[in-house]
Amino acid sequence: MSRIFGGDYWKPIMFSSDLTTEDRESQLISAYCDNLAAYLPYTGFCPVREGENDRVKYFFVFASRHPDAMLLMHDAMLKAYFKRIHEDAYEGTLFENIDWKDSLSKKGLKEAIVENVKIQPGITRKTLWINIVHRYFMKYQKSDFLLVVQQLVDSGELICPTPRKTKRLNESCELFLANE
Repeated sequence: MSRIFGGDYWKPIMFSSDLTTEDRESQLISAYCDNLAAYLPYTGFCPVREGENDRVKYFFVFASRHPDAMLLMHDAMLKAYFKRIHEDAYEGTLFENIDWKDSLSKKGLKEAIVENVKIQPGITRKTLWINIVHRYFMKYQKSDFLLVVQQLVDSGELICPTPRKTKRLNESCELFLANE
């Protein structure tokens, strides 16, 4: 196992009696991705399961040198996973026709955006999205991210001094905290 995972870091995780089986599996794959990131910095994983309450059958893991690959995999895995889970949970019910995207949580997104801008004042919206996906892989969708960033700018919590013809933000807009 140590040769497969590239070290002995898996032992404390898998032999921990304080964690559930699913927690051990998720922590192991997360640690494996951290290990891969030493060679290919953009990593992520997606659990594969039959239904929402079923055990994870396996994990789909990816690694790349380029952030665009991570963004593409994020979008593909997010859609495949949550669409499948939604279909399993609601097929044949009154909720069958509700868009699976509506069930994704935005909880913590605003705080993650503010935290990133605080750490890196002047970050562009594009780089901010890359950071969010890298840290919270498969948690948020881009449309929600764009909406929350715009709301933060509209409310005055974030400022964007980048000159632009319209009020709309673009990928190269630089973002700062208003009170900094």
